[in-house]
Amino acid sequence: MIYNRKFENEINKWYKENSDNSLIIYGARQVGKTTSTLNWISQNNLEYIYINFMNQLNIIDQIIKCTSYEEIVSLLCLLNKKDKNKLDIIFLDEIQVNEDLIYLTRLFKNKKIKLICSGSLLGIKLSKKSIKTDVGSKQYLQVYPLDFEEFLIWTNNEQYLEEIKNKFDSFQQIHPLIHEKILDIYYKYLIVGGMPEVVSEYIKNNYEITNSIYNKKQSILNDYINDNNNSLYCEDSFRITTIKTMNMIYDKIDQFLIQPNNKRFIIDSINKSFRYKNITVSLDVLKSSNILYICNNVDAIKFPLNHHIKETFFKLYYSDIGLLTQKLNLNESMLYEWKTNNKNSDIWGGVIENSVICNLHQEKYFYFSTSSNNNTKEIDLLLEDKNNGEIIPMEIKSKLGNFSKAESIKKYIKEYDPSKIYLISPNNFNKVNNKYYIPLYAAFLLK
Repeated sequence: MIYNRKFENEINKWYKENSDNSLIIYGARQVGKTTSTLNWISQNNLEYIYINFMNQLNIIDQIIKCTSYEEIVSLLCLLNKKDKNKLDIIFLDEIQVNEDLIYLTRLFKNKKIKLICSGSLLGIKLSKKSIKTDVGSKQYLQVYPLDFEEFLIWTNNEQYLEEIKNKFDSFQQIHPLIHEKILDIYYKYLIVGGMPEVVSEYIKNNYEITNSIYNKKQSILNDYINDNNNSLYCEDSFRITTIKTMNMIYDKIDQFLIQPNNKRFIIDSINKSFRYKNITVSLDVLKSSNILYICNNVDAIKFPLNHHIKETFFKLYYSDIGLLTQKLNLNESMLYEWKTNNKNSDIWGGVIENSVICNLHQEKYFYFSTSSNNNTKEIDLLLEDKNNGEIIPMEIKSKLGNFSKAESIKKYIKEYDPSKIYLISPNNFNKVNNKYYIPLYAAFLLK
């Protein structure tokens, strides 16, 4: 069974509004770009041509030689035995296999037949020689793993969504029994994660976390490493070093996430002689591939935060919470024991923090950290209200409590006097003055 994804609504909006531009759907591998796009096409009864270039490498050279809309449409229709007069969509998948395929979008601007392209950014060979231009001929749609909202829908728990959204608007508490029920589902989400194939396996197994779940997650982790090894992002003379650095960065993310205090990624942990300049290319590739998120430290609480980044200070997160718990070799029984008995709080805290990041789907993440007298104060996340430039601090806790011992927040409030503070934890909804208590399972609403 194929389940709908929220991003299909964005595809529908692009198509119904009769966009003049092609649509580029991108994201990490195995997040459901192809399956859900084909599902949307099918549900809208559109006539289409689908080409997966990974399976049809032999036609690429002829495709990129096409210089007009009429030429490429005629060629593809003949190859696929389609009537061009009845055709609605051309869907070109895995376009990362050749850097010139992206320029086909310029041929479809303001045309009757719409073009959708899809692919992972891993494996794209940066072209420095191409003089073609496609400016203004495409719009982008980024696809993520399932957030908790989609997880609830897919796992037949949609009835809880209206309650969560209503209480988020009013900040009244959800009934304690229902609150605990949703938290239990959220803790299962931490293990299963949001990769569609893994969630589908979980559903097929009647919502039991079996060995097949762990096997599928491990397979995806292995695929990501293989993608890194096959990456063509850099010149050949730097390729081996870049790939080695990429793999070491990706392999170490979880080690820093579970640190008790400072979760900042330490660059010289990769190589004692490395400085920021030695990892910039590898870090950019991993970020562009959407298999990790970067959270930059800022040295000022001023809008826009992007202008106050300290480049060499950053935290890294996995783009899917299920991949982090797999990397940590966490199983369901361990997770529930730690949650109940407050064991391994550092690991538990890192998992919870990463899970919140996975639900926000921000383009950029920021945090604030200051040190004095060997005492570091850190705000987990800073959100920007782009309507008024307000900076909103966010603290994430894995345990129940009123945040009364959160010294970092106290110091931040005293110095910056924010109009609101988001406190994310297993607590129920609540609002005390300018402090907004938000359950872990409602973090997706903050985006």
